[in-house]
Amino acid sequence: MKKFTDSNYVVGNDVNIAEAMRAITLNHRGTVVVVDSQNHVVGVVSDGDIRRAIVQGVIIEAPISKCININFVSLPEGISKKDSDDLLDKNRHINLVPVVDQNNKLVDLVVRID
Repeated sequence: MKKFTDSNYVVGNDVNIAEAMRAITLNHRGTVVVVDSQNHVVGVVSDGDIRRAIVQGVIIEAPISKCININFVSLPEGISKKDSDDLLDKNRHINLVPVVDQNNKLVDLVVRID
């Protein structure tokens, strides 16, 4: 099984906002995928989600759960490259998409490369 939490595209749901901000800064995609300890995708967090939380008074040491977006776009395992490219073409604001299996476990990532 791939261990995505070693990348700057994925963080565990036990990190704080500051750690997610570091990963977003390093990945240059404006977003991270958030997974639980079993590698299930629980949401995504964008720099905009973090900014809105901070404006509402959330501190950066707070858990990532304070700004996680649970209404995210994902792709099913086995999707064709054409279909994943089409999704990115139609959604220019999306830079990172989790690919999940039938149990919502992260199996791959589609990353916009511009």
